[in-house]
Parts: sequence; structure tokens; C-alpha cells
Amino acid sequence: DVHILYGGLDASEATEQGTSLAPRAGAPDLETMTPVELSSAIKAGSALVVDVDHSMHYRDAHLPGAVWSIRSRIDLLDVPAGVQVVLYSEHETRARLAAIDLSEVIDNSVAVLHGGREAWAAAGLPMEGSTDTPPDEHSIDYLFWVSRRHMGSDEAALAYLEWEENLPAQIVADGDARFTVMTR
Repeated sequence: DVHILYGGLDASEATEQGTSLAPRAGAPDLETMTPVELSSAIKAGSALVVDVDHSMHYRDAHLPGAVWSIRSRIDLLDVPAGVQVVLYSEHETRARLAAIDLSEVIDNSVAVLHGGREAWAAAGLPMEGSTDTPPDEHSIDYLFWVSRRHMGSDEAALAYLEWEENLPAQIVADGDARFTVMTR
């Protein structure tokens, strides 16, 4: 069945609403670099470039010499002393959040590529790809079994449907769900 919620979630009582209990902390000022500035820093060997996009985006195309990470593992980066770390993503906000996290655990200068991947490509600068980096076991942001359901794998399609059918029970078991079940 397909249902349409006219007016979106704002028009419904399907989700809990209220004031957030967590205050928003002010974001620190972060240095930004233009694509041309970062390209020069890469050529000079004075920057470690970190792609914090989805792992499959990294495999498809990333800045030359960039390493891949995600926020939950940003503290595991091997950062040489004396180099500036420059983070980028398809969404600059993701890069900024990761940069804030990283700046809390290293002494190196941390910056963000202004405009991210899109600005780099718009500047006509080169990209490179990696077929198996990061390795599957490190790509925790990608559900391999889900993607195969569109590739003619009956087993993967059935596994996905089973997962989807069991999802409501998993939400209830979590004990923290705040959704109202809507009935006609």
C-alpha cells in the first residue's frame, strides 16, 4: 500500500514535537581553503586531504591523494606532524562537523574545502577513483546486502523484504520510538 501525507510531517501528529532539550553549541570558526589553494597545498605536500563523504562516493571519485574517513572514526586518522588537514564532502556541513571533531583530538591546523567536492570539480581539478578503498569491512556507511536487491539477486531482494517487514518490531523493541501508528 502507498499512502500520501498531504502537507508533510508538519500537517500530522505522526511524530513527537517539542523543544529540543539539547542546547546548540556555537560552532568554532574554521579555516576554509579554495580549490586552487588546496591544489597548491597538495602539490607542495603540506596538506593531508580527508574525504568524509560516503564510502562509495570516495570509491567513485575523490581528490588526488585523499584518504577516507567518517566522523565516528575521525580520531583514528594517521596525521603526520606539521601538515594541515583539509576535510571535504559533498555537503560542506558534514566536513565542518568532522573538522570540529578532528580539531579536538589533534594539534595540527584543520580546515575545510570551501564548496566541497562540487567546487573542486567546477574548478576543473582532477579526481581519482579507488575500486576497493575503503575496503568493504570499513565501509560501515554502506549496506552491501541492500544494494544487491536491485541487481537481480532474488536472495538479496528476499532478505531486504524480510528486514523491512521486521522493522516495526525492531522499532518497538528499541523502546525509544516516538511514532504514533496511524490507522484509518
